[in-house]
Amino acid sequence: MFLICACLLVFGSAGSIVALPDCPYVVVTTHVKDGAHVTFLTHILDINSLEQVEQLTKTQPFAAQSDLAAQSRDLVDLALVPGKGDGPAAMLARAVSPHLVEVVDLSKRPFSAKYSFSSEKPAGSALMVRFNQAMPNLLAIGSDASLVVVDHVQGESRMTAKKHCAAVSFCPCGHHVAALGDDRSSVKVWDVRYGRRVKKLS
Repeated sequence: MFLICACLLVFGSAGSIVALPDCPYVVVTTHVKDGAHVTFLTHILDINSLEQVEQLTKTQPFAAQSDLAAQSRDLVDLALVPGKGDGPAAMLARAVSPHLVEVVDLSKRPFSAKYSFSSEKPAGSALMVRFNQAMPNLLAIGSDASLVVVDHVQGESRMTAKKHCAAVSFCPCGHHVAALGDDRSSVKVWDVRYGRRVKKLS
């Protein structure tokens, strides 16, 4: 609670706040409207001092005031992946634009994008990104037209489901991913090892 209050005092209305145990950073997303455009800011803070160590930005056309909070929520996620040094490396996934998601290495500065996934409009605009915490090389990208699971280490797509995705989550074992969406508000579960749907809950 203290962390949330401190972040809100520093940055104002936040879209989301993401933190992980043993991760040296906390990530806060905010937004600033400027005329016909809105800029979404990703603030990377030191978990101990709450001092900002870097700020990432993206700008896109302004939609509607009521959509601002939703647009800046769920567009970032953190994961710890096995590192070559003394411990795990922190990775940040973020939607840079409606059709571009990148994975940023936070293990050393300056922070740099190690992988990016681009989709054209038929694949939809990114609504959320989620790491598979059990298998952090996997990243789920949910959009208004599809669910895509990519391996950002190998730089390849693992599976694609052509359905509207309103929410997505990996199971703790890491082998399955569940998504809520489509017009019937059903939950569908896929086995990411084989790229096929194994269950549907309506």
